[in-house]
Amino acid sequence: SLHRDHEAIRPLVAILGGPSPHNIRAAAEALGRIGDVSVVSSLLDAAGRASASDRILQHSITYALIEIGDVKGTADGLGSTNVATRRAALIALDQMDGGRLEPKRVASLLTANDPSLKQAASWIVGRHPEWAEALADTFRERLTKVETLSAVDRTELESQLARFAGTEAIQSLLANRAEDVSSPEVVRISALRAMALARPKDVPSAWVASLASILASHRDGNLLKQVLTTARALAISKEKGGSLSGRLLELAQNMNLPSSLRLESLAAAPGGLSSVSPELFKFLLKQLSRDQAAATRILAVDVLTRATLS
Repeated sequence: SLHRDHEAIRPLVAILGGPSPHNIRAAAEALGRIGDVSVVSSLLDAAGRASASDRILQHSITYALIEIGDVKGTADGLGSTNVATRRAALIALDQMDGGRLEPKRVASLLTANDPSLKQAASWIVGRHPEWAEALADTFRERLTKVETLSAVDRTELESQLARFAGTEAIQSLLANRAEDVSSPEVVRISALRAMALARPKDVPSAWVASLASILASHRDGNLLKQVLTTARALAISKEKGGSLSGRLLELAQNMNLPSSLRLESLAAAPGGLSSVSPELFKFLLKQLSRDQAAATRILAVDVLTRATLS
């Protein structure tokens, strides 16, 4: 591998088909450095035979493909019936200059049956925020079908949406799905969770409006709890609070609601409370009493710390 000896190509390819993982790794390293495109198909075949648990061997073969840089030959691996071969080709093309991976083709693998292929696709998608516009329809479809996803896949989808939330297309998608009363509750909650995970420095006005809209029609349930959690996570400024601040204050002042819900509403108030009425102050002091849970007392302290007191 140090001499980059082209005369060694044939015996090195023979070693790729041998039984020793150590020798295969060394042969792959040598072939990658030699850089002859004629060995790409042999490297892809070797990737397909590599043990799923031997990550070092997988890396060596994939890196050899990257060093050779044969886009066309490596892309042939995407059509393989061998999952490991497809995974190696996918990662190599992403890391290769001019790899020209199609965003929608990668996105289609997000629902692959094989966990390793799905994980690779997810990793690649997360590296390309510039794909957001191209993938908006894919994400919209997956979010609509979130009820059919496992808990792990649902969490992964929410994380992917959060990574792309800096783009207008995904921001609009999340706001519309969260606010859409015709969407199943689980879809709306996933959209809200993605907002909370994103935590952009400049919170989109559409998100604030969406939260306020949900509060106008919900006074209990999991959706309301997620709205409060999301509002707190976003740390919305007082200037952007708008009607959301009023909705949250209405909840907090509703004595028919559970104390925990009222307290969370106060904690979610954008920029903290501008003023505290005697009734609310009395309520907050009660949440500080020793018979309350530690989490409740801490939340009450947080509300008082950020409030403008007389």
